[in-house]
Amino acid sequence: MMNFRQQLQSGKHLLGTMVTLPTAATAEILADLGFEWLFIDAEHSALSYGCLLYTSDAADEGLGVDL
Repeated sequence: MMNFRQQLQSGKHLLGTMVTLPTAATAEILADLGFEWLFIDAEHSALSYGCLLYTSDAADEGLGVDL
């Protein structure tokens, strides 16, 4: 299986979205829905540092990638 970078370089269209809600469940649900990448916006949203850690962990598990 190709990693994220290899998929981008191959020209494959990858479906993704932005995460701005301050809950780890949001990232987990989006990953389970089939999104291939998530942009976790910590600058323009209400994500605190602690919430950012939980959200990135949930995305890591849901997407099956190493962050």
